[in-house]
Amino acid sequence: MRFKMQFHKTVMKSYFRYIYKLMSSASMAALIVLSLVMGCKERVDPKLSEIDSKMEEHPDSALMLLDSYHLSANASDYDRAYYGMLLTHARYKNFIDETNDSLISASAEYFLKHDCKEQASRSLFLKGMIQRSANSLGESAVSFSKGLDIAKAGKQYMWAGQCARGLRMIYESLHDGSAQVKYACESRKAFLKCKDKSWQDYSEYELAIALNNNCKYEEALSVLDSLDKQCSIKSDTLMLTQIAQLRGMALLGLGKYEESLKNYEYSCELNHEILCEKDFRNIRIALYNLYGDSIPENYLLLLNNIEIKNTPTDAYDVLVNEGDYKKAYESLERYKDEQDSVLSIIFKNNVSESVNQYETIKSILAAQKLRNERLSYCFIFLLILMIGIFSYWRYREKIHKEESKRLKIEADMESLRSDLMSQLDSAKKELKNASKESECEKAIGFEKIIRQRYAEANQLCDDYYQGCGISKNKSNDVDAKINSIIAEFKDNESMYKIAEYVDGKSGGLYSSFKKDFFHLSSECHRLFLYLMLGFSARTLSVIIGQSINAIYIKKSRLKSKITQSDLSLKDEYLKFF
Repeated sequence: MRFKMQFHKTVMKSYFRYIYKLMSSASMAALIVLSLVMGCKERVDPKLSEIDSKMEEHPDSALMLLDSYHLSANASDYDRAYYGMLLTHARYKNFIDETNDSLISASAEYFLKHDCKEQASRSLFLKGMIQRSANSLGESAVSFSKGLDIAKAGKQYMWAGQCARGLRMIYESLHDGSAQVKYACESRKAFLKCKDKSWQDYSEYELAIALNNNCKYEEALSVLDSLDKQCSIKSDTLMLTQIAQLRGMALLGLGKYEESLKNYEYSCELNHEILCEKDFRNIRIALYNLYGDSIPENYLLLLNNIEIKNTPTDAYDVLVNEGDYKKAYESLERYKDEQDSVLSIIFKNNVSESVNQYETIKSILAAQKLRNERLSYCFIFLLILMIGIFSYWRYREKIHKEESKRLKIEADMESLRSDLMSQLDSAKKELKNASKESECEKAIGFEKIIRQRYAEANQLCDDYYQGCGISKNKSNDVDAKINSIIAEFKDNESMYKIAEYVDGKSGGLYSSFKKDFFHLSSECHRLFLYLMLGFSARTLSVIIGQSINAIYIKKSRLKSKITQSDLSLKDEYLKFF
């Protein structure tokens, strides 16, 4: 039992070593494939990379360089898509309004196809801005949404923030305050991750706009107060003007008209050109609520600094021009309540339908991806199962081979020990029956050889059965020791003494055999000597180093030669077969 447990333990170690080697080979193959995939990445023209590095700081220079850049006839598809994206981006940064999105669409399609997440999300942002300029709000919302999803998947936080900004602007034009707040928060979160301070500040400002548009005036003021404390905007006059302007709107919403007017005054002092028609109306509302028709001179100067474009259909402007401020205010309130005009409703429906369609397609693709992943997991599971079955089969085969080898070693040792025991008993009898001194010496010499070999073989068997010869190395040692014992029977000196003893014991029969069959090889003579000693076919197999079948064939051929002869001692020779 102890032997079998040790044997299985050793084979299990070999099995796990085999699995480890197999997994190491698989890992190496995976690394090679990965390196090949990484090596297939497109290389961009260094000139285009240099132009791209100037895009944020010097967009005008980037546009000039792109206008003078010429794509070669053998330019790669990646360079063509990259060039189209850079040109669109440079025009956008230089405030060149475009309504044709064919160039950027081609770039976006290429980058999406080749899974270049950074460039794909960037291209989709630019495509969405062009579509927004063309008043295609539904298509624009889809481009921004797709760009946002890809940017988040690729951890491209800059373009995730930009796409979220685009969606906020769309929903601002649709007067959807809750959606504005949602995407303004998402934009700020993305810019915080990309650690771009200027965009972080701007995203805070846009969040305040969204909160104000959603009538969350106190939250908007809280964000503006936090932003106003940032050192990074102290020298940014435009940002300070916009903050004061937005604070004036929020305070107006809370009914704090005096504070609202002060912020509008401060905004006008910084840059009166930024105030628009909407600000003019807000100031008029605050003045009406504070002073009625008696507007102070300084606020009339403030109103005169705002450039507005009056339209004959604008009831508010008509009433203001007539000096009927009360009706003008009421008219503006009605306008705010009725701002969801037919055109606005159409735009809302268009955006909602487009985004819902995109979300539906995205859900279908996500479900398909999940299904493919599950199929992949099933395939991997089956592959692992097959590898496991194959490994187990190899393990069982290895156990079978080791077991067969063990059984052979046991049989060889038992056969050798049995034959040696038989010869030792025979030598002891001969020693007792020896009548002459010469016969006694021969018997003693033979017994000494056989006794020594038997003692070694017996000890080897005992050690083996006690569990000392189980591992592969130990079993090889057992084979070596057996071969060492057997080698003694091949030693010429030992064989001469054994032959002399056998010859004397048989009345010179071995010498007669050698004379009668002098034409046979020494191997045949030695085989006959082993047969005279009474060695079994298994022991002969171990001694000669050939299979048992080969021994049977050799014995059969030798027997046939003896049988075909007409020698007088033929029957005596055949007794040993």
